[in-house]
Amino acid sequence: MNEMASQNCGTKKQKLNNSSSLACNGSAVPPNGLKNGTVARPEMCFFCFDVLNSHLNCLEPPKAPDFCNDPYPIFVTWETSKERRLRGCIGTFGAKNLHLGLREYAVTSAVKDSRFSPITQDELPKLRVAVSLLRHFEDGSDYLDWEVGVHGISIEYHSDRGVRHSATYLPEVAPKQGWDQIQTIDSLLRKGGFKGAVTPEIRSAIKLTRYKSEKISVTYDEYMEHCRLLQSQATGAISECSTSEGCSSDMMDMVPQKQLTDWAENSENNVIFVTKTGDIAVKIHAKPGAKKNNITDISDEGVGVQISAPPVEGEANTELVRYIAEVLGLRKGDVSLDKGSRSRNKTILVAQGKLSAEEVTEKIKREMGSN
Repeated sequence: MNEMASQNCGTKKQKLNNSSSLACNGSAVPPNGLKNGTVARPEMCFFCFDVLNSHLNCLEPPKAPDFCNDPYPIFVTWETSKERRLRGCIGTFGAKNLHLGLREYAVTSAVKDSRFSPITQDELPKLRVAVSLLRHFEDGSDYLDWEVGVHGISIEYHSDRGVRHSATYLPEVAPKQGWDQIQTIDSLLRKGGFKGAVTPEIRSAIKLTRYKSEKISVTYDEYMEHCRLLQSQATGAISECSTSEGCSSDMMDMVPQKQLTDWAENSENNVIFVTKTGDIAVKIHAKPGAKKNNITDISDEGVGVQISAPPVEGEANTELVRYIAEVLGLRKGDVSLDKGSRSRNKTILVAQGKLSAEEVTEKIKREMGSN
């Protein structure tokens, strides 16, 4: 089976006779025969957030996830959480292994959907992501051989010059837009690039394929709750290992194989990470004697912080702790200086359970961007 070029799955609000809708590239539709049983899991959406967060923040990509890696046609959709406004949706009808496909389309749907401006780092907390796995493909007997809200449809038609065009809508598109079957077909023709009058003869000439979709979606808040749970599990497992002669295989299995595991492993290459005791460590490259407190950059040396106090009798260290607590929205007692009291390279600790490593990173980046 040949893999199809990436397609947009949804639509902006549009008039049904508007010829300015975007065209989609076509391809072969996969046959039936995908395995039975529910496949879509919330972890797939969490993984998409991991991937996009790493991409937007120039972090190392997350490790391979734990869910199955079987091949399926995939679409990834980004929407705003409250208004449910579409921000990007791209996928493929060609069956792709889930790990690779989600890693690819989590980013391309967010930043390369030509209908929308690329999603930015500041938008991430306002979004939800949905993963759709397409299954049960069947040829329709005609353009009406499908049900609104039950089937997604892919249409194929040929122009007067014999050029093949195609377009698709996932199952949720038609009911969300309030369309009936005819309106949906007409909209798909426009989406596929048809610019003439849509007549019954044109509709009858369409080749239609219907399919069903397993869809799962999560919000950013749900993703963050998931991250906190993983961090708590990883911290508990690592802490128990550090206080015993060794770890059982069951205990090591508690450590999640995801991006937060990297923080929990306390790698010296990380700038912000979880320590073995569960605190959040932040490496700081301090620059005392500045005109005002400011976060300037994040580099291999650490978080660059300008401090208004002079490096005299611990004044700069005291002000650094106060300023970081303010940036993180914590009490001063929740933040402490761990290493580097006499050096510009320092380590600040955020007390266990106050914030996740990712939340600390976000707040520091937000402060850096505000100056």
